[in-house]
Parts: sequence; C-alpha cells; structure tokens
Amino acid sequence: MHPMNKCLLAVTLALLGSGSVLADGAQNKQSALEECSAYSGAGMRGCLQKKADASGIELARAESNVRGALKKWDEDAQYVKLAQSRFEVSNKEFLRYRDAYCGFNASLGGGRLVARWTLGSWLVLPS
Repeated sequence: MHPMNKCLLAVTLALLGSGSVLADGAQNKQSALEECSAYSGAGMRGCLQKKADASGIELARAESNVRGALKKWDEDAQYVKLAQSRFEVSNKEFLRYRDAYCGFNASLGGGRLVARWTLGSWLVLPS
C-alpha cells in the first residue's frame, strides 16, 4: 500500500476508534517492494500499480466508513455537519500534500528514482 494512503487510512481508522495501523504501513510498503522487485521494469511497475489500485479501493472503503459513521453520529447536527465538512476538506488537502510530497521526493532521487504520474497519483519507484 502506498505509504501516504496508509497514513490516511491510519488516521481514518483512529478516528473511528479502530486503532492505529502505522506500524503496519512500513511492513506493507516493504512487503510490496520485495514482492514486486521480483519483476523487472514494466513488470515491477505493473505489480506496484496493482498494489496502488488495491490501496485506493481500501482507502475509498475507509472513507466511506467514516462518512457513514459521521451520518450516524449521535451529536448535534451543527457538529456533524462541521465534522463532515472538515473531513472532506482534509481529504482534498491531503491529496494536494501527497502530490507535492511525492513530486519533491521524485526530484531528490535524480537518476535513482523513476516517478510516474499514474491514474491521478504519483507512483515513485526505485530504479
């Protein structure tokens, strides 16, 4: 799972009281890199793209769960609306941050990293 997606998922799960998965994030990243490094070039990219796609599905599911939980929240309507609004704003800001962060990291890699704009998100691969 892309580390930035894992970060948002961890925050989402923490919001729902489901616990933190931050330690899991590093293992998942390492596991994906190890699994996909068995391939060369395009094969590795394809493997990582599948991981990123699965991560996107998992993230969308988590976001949907948060939206559902906020709708059912036993709180005054004004606070529910405020939380819903801030959740949507935070999602948009997170995407801006993620894209900027990945773009910055890609620029630091020089010839050692290959950055691809894939399906609306940065996929930064070790070369």
